Amino acid sequence: MHNSKPSKRQRLLEFAVHVAVQATGTVIGGLILAWLGQQ
Repeated sequence: MHNSKPSKRQRLLEFAVHVAVQATGTVIGGLILAWLGQQ
């Protein structure tokens, strides 16, 4: 069985992971900035 193009499900999963990583980075960055601002 040869499937040249990635499945829609696989691409959707990769997109979701990418978005999750971006969101997590943004939240962590915001928390660090808020914490530093309170020092």
